[in-house]
Amino acid sequence: MMYVKKVLNYDESSTEAEVIVSDGEFEILCYAWGFNPNCTVGFSLSAFLVTDVEKSDGRKCYAVPNSRSYFACDICGRLIEGGKISVGSILIDVDIKDIPKDIKLNDYVKLSCTRIDFIQVENA
Repeated sequence: MMYVKKVLNYDESSTEAEVIVSDGEFEILCYAWGFNPNCTVGFSLSAFLVTDVEKSDGRKCYAVPNSRSYFACDICGRLIEGGKISVGSILIDVDIKDIPKDIKLNDYVKLSCTRIDFIQVENA
């Protein structure tokens, strides 16, 4: 199960924060806007500006920062229902139009993105 491991650099006036999400094995630095530090249970993650999507030859998950920008990362995980990529137990929404047609459910996919957005769900 994914959870908020740490909140970094929360700005109360802009309600922006840097949030580290983990599942105990993997960690991903995420950008949060409209962030409420008192409610970190209900949330989803969404990949923003996805590029370089391709089928992975291996079955190894990863989430690593890349040098394009502060929040940018390269991820590899399993494509599951609803256009989500599973990196361990961390679920990341990806716009299905960014997934090439030759990639099927349960295939491992690697991609790059400008950032992972942390989206809080009210009343979770």
